[in-house]
Amino acid sequence: MNEKDVSSFEEWKKIYKKPEKLDVLSKYFDPNEIEIKSILDIIDFRSKIVLDVGSGTGRLAIPISRIANKVCAIEPQEEMIQYTKEKIDKSDVKNKIEVKKASVENIPYPNDYFDVIICAWVVGHFKDFKRSFSEIKRVLKNGGVLLIIDHKGGDEWEKLSIIENSNFAGVHKERCKRILEEIKDFQDIQTQVVDSIIKFPNLEIAEIIIHNIRGLKAAKYIKKNKILKILNKMLIICAKK
Repeated sequence: MNEKDVSSFEEWKKIYKKPEKLDVLSKYFDPNEIEIKSILDIIDFRSKIVLDVGSGTGRLAIPISRIANKVCAIEPQEEMIQYTKEKIDKSDVKNKIEVKKASVENIPYPNDYFDVIICAWVVGHFKDFKRSFSEIKRVLKNGGVLLIIDHKGGDEWEKLSIIENSNFAGVHKERCKRILEEIKDFQDIQTQVVDSIIKFPNLEIAEIIIHNIRGLKAAKYIKKNKILKILNKMLIICAKK
């Protein structure tokens, strides 16, 4: 992992331990559901077998499973897995989602198994880029689609990160270069940037959340400047194996 990448797993560990809070965060971080709408515009999931890497609370796996033939969700954190399973058991798609404790470095599925693989906001957590992408390529069918969603950088969200830690400068740009290098032998590689707005209902909540996931300096900046909306440039990379 890039030593400068302060969006590493350690930063989010305290939130991942409380998945119910992550579900609440998703409502603030994408209130207009730009992410899932963008995904559904790009990929036709009908009759597809899908892998959701780092599935978290199932926020993508559950809606996609209503369209796809089957969704397999892998997640390394036990708290997330149990929370997701409980959500699925109460949903209308409990027979269409399979949840397993696993990391992207060791995907527990056979070669050429998936039609679509989604890596949403997780590439920054990959501990071994080469091994991770090697595993993704192994389990993706020829002609299958890899969809990666991450931060583009150059926006207000990155600015907050740099305020907290100057080492963050250039992290997103460097990560994008590394991703494109790892998938350079894929076909029809396309990238697009979609503007999404992180929106908080009041300054108190904004300050608490930014403090928890970015740090004290960033939180003070939010409070001082009375910021309730933050521009997040969403980078979408789509490629065929």
